Amino acid sequence: MKYKYLRRAFKESEAFTDYFWRCRDFSDVYAKSKELTGSPLARIFRIGYAELAKLSQSGVSISSMSSESEDVTISSRFAGMDNVKRALRRAINSEITGLTQLVPFLATTGNTSPFIGLFGTVWGIMNSFHGIGLSGLPWKKGIHREN
Repeated sequence: MKYKYLRRAFKESEAFTDYFWRCRDFSDVYAKSKELTGSPLARIFRIGYAELAKLSQSGVSISSMSSESEDVTISSRFAGMDNVKRALRRAINSEITGLTQLVPFLATTGNTSPFIGLFGTVWGIMNSFHGIGLSGLPWKKGIHREN
């Protein structure tokens, strides 16, 4: 299950990245990110985009943040950007947690599976010897046929 989740995350993130760099309008990228529900990158983008939308609704001009004019002060240029940074950091941490969840279980299972297989082999051999013992045949006859 974790493998399928990670594979889907990788494929959809790759598709999102390709679309992100090809597209010039963030609103189109936002619409596409809603389709890619398995992509961690798309989810992070949606959170950042939503936070920027809140900034633009509150009256902070996003275009003024990148303006090079002297009329725009440093404080107004970056007003609200701390909220965007915090939201993105929170989203990144959440995605990392989701992606790394159950990885220790996979590592433990991968490391112990050879021993479980070996245990099954030993169990089968023990059952064979037990069957030979119950058959009442002499030890040598039960294992090796004499001509």
